[in-house]
Amino acid sequence: APVGEEVDHLVVYSYLFALLDQPLLKSLILMGLTAMSMSTADSLLNSSAVMVAHDLYSGKRNKLNIAKMGAVLIGVGSLVIALSFNRLVFIGKYVIRLFYPPIVLPLLLLSFLGFRGNTKSALLGILAGFITTLVLTVHPFFEAMLKKDAITCLLAFTVIGQVANIVVH
Repeated sequence: APVGEEVDHLVVYSYLFALLDQPLLKSLILMGLTAMSMSTADSLLNSSAVMVAHDLYSGKRNKLNIAKMGAVLIGVGSLVIALSFNRLVFIGKYVIRLFYPPIVLPLLLLSFLGFRGNTKSALLGILAGFITTLVLTVHPFFEAMLKKDAITCLLAFTVIGQVANIVVH
């Protein structure tokens, strides 16, 4: 491909594997790639479960059991999402673009402006941003606006999420 053009990663992998004649070398490379992806997924699942346990439960006792339950719930939820949708990358990009600005950015801006809160106010702010985003994406006006001009709609979601976070804070 000429310089500057995007090449599909599957084409690159199939080309590289076609160059390899040794079945043992192909197997070792595939095992290494599988091990790397499983290690990454395991680390993300573990850190998510620990964060859930730390944020939702402040006591010292039973925190490990809550982290275990969180890992199971996150794992089952991820499995259901993975089996329900065909294009996971598209879903991931959509969710990040839609939910990141109204949930994370308001809390980040509040902390930059010097507002210090506790876990309860942060979780309520996250819940307010999440509910605001869900309600606005279901509303016909914002649904049409999201399809037509996504940047303006996401900016509106962020402002509404910021106001909700400030009210909750």
